[in-house]
Amino acid sequence: MIPVAVIGTEGYAFQQLERIFFLNHYFQVVGVCSEPNRREKGYQFCVERKIDVFEDVKGLLEAVRSKAKAVFIFTGIDSHYQYARQCLENGFEVFLEKPPVPTIQQIDDLIALESQTGRRVAVLFQYLYSGIVQTLKRRIVSGEFGQVRRVRSLAAWQRPDAYFRRNHWCGTVRTFGGEWVLDGTLNNPQAHVLSNSLYLAGSEMDQMAYPLVVEAELYRVHEIESEDTSSMRIVCENGCVLIHNTTLCSTSEVRSETVVECERATITYRNFNQAQIVFKDGRQTEFLEEAEDPRMGMLKDVAACFESGRAYKVPLVLCRPFTLCVNGAFDSSGQPADIDPAHVVKSRHNGMPITLIKDIVPIMQRAHASSQLLSEIQVPWARRGRPIVMKEYSSFPGPRVSWES
Repeated sequence: MIPVAVIGTEGYAFQQLERIFFLNHYFQVVGVCSEPNRREKGYQFCVERKIDVFEDVKGLLEAVRSKAKAVFIFTGIDSHYQYARQCLENGFEVFLEKPPVPTIQQIDDLIALESQTGRRVAVLFQYLYSGIVQTLKRRIVSGEFGQVRRVRSLAAWQRPDAYFRRNHWCGTVRTFGGEWVLDGTLNNPQAHVLSNSLYLAGSEMDQMAYPLVVEAELYRVHEIESEDTSSMRIVCENGCVLIHNTTLCSTSEVRSETVVECERATITYRNFNQAQIVFKDGRQTEFLEEAEDPRMGMLKDVAACFESGRAYKVPLVLCRPFTLCVNGAFDSSGQPADIDPAHVVKSRHNGMPITLIKDIVPIMQRAHASSQLLSEIQVPWARRGRPIVMKEYSSFPGPRVSWES
């Protein structure tokens, strides 16, 4: 059993707290940090279980220094870098909620700090731990399907207007305090779609595919600074090309679909829990399905790797290409483009106001099927981004992009 501390108690953090307490043969929570102005279900959950609750991270880490061996970080994207750094400097292993950090310079700094401190970071991209993704990855890397030539992904989801107002960093590129966030389809709710694509495109078991050139189009219909709709092409160093089209403003829910086009087979991975493998030599089509909650499997796997000293399945360095692609996308697009109101639908869903994009499902499906960006299929509101070369990219934003408001 691993004694752990937890930073964050509300919202998604509360859901993770419940899972950790359920896995009481794996983890023992010895202290939590809960913001004084946001103490709801998660706070009460901890108080009822007589867990020490602290108002700030510094106080938590000082109090659990002799008790905890690792720290879960379940806070907002803007705080990931700061908290992960504090934990590593204080001698703790870190279990960090996705996405790891907003910028490439932050992830590189933490990777260097891992070496200096001898402590490690495991990133909680839960679907990368799943049995179905790990099985597909092993078979791809083994060469069974031949070289991966192209990966194309699609996800068209709905989020009510209130979703974009749920906290201080949602929908922002940068907080008022100056912390980078880059919140949106690429770096938050649909980050799994991008991370899975990069992972399945990677040539080695412990690698994502590295971007060589990123070209992206970022759009918004909500009153936010960042994006709620994205279209991106990534040319990778290993020759694979990724096409990625996602939105949170869909008129109907289209679950995620990632198509991995290989020399000898085509793999279609849907809804994070199903896969179909169609062989080009006429062999019988295979179907795979995932039953276990991937978050539970992830937590068990992290615990097992910690206890044994084995490498984590998703270490910080594995996620470097993901952060590079997010940074390259924002540099490529610049400020997200506002979609003309003529193409926007105001509606209600489950009694809540929701803002949608007209005809976005057939638009996205057409781009996905043809492996194109939205601007390339003549969408009237689409605009093309500029290609960004990522070979020596080391700091966001790039020299030709300004995010000053």
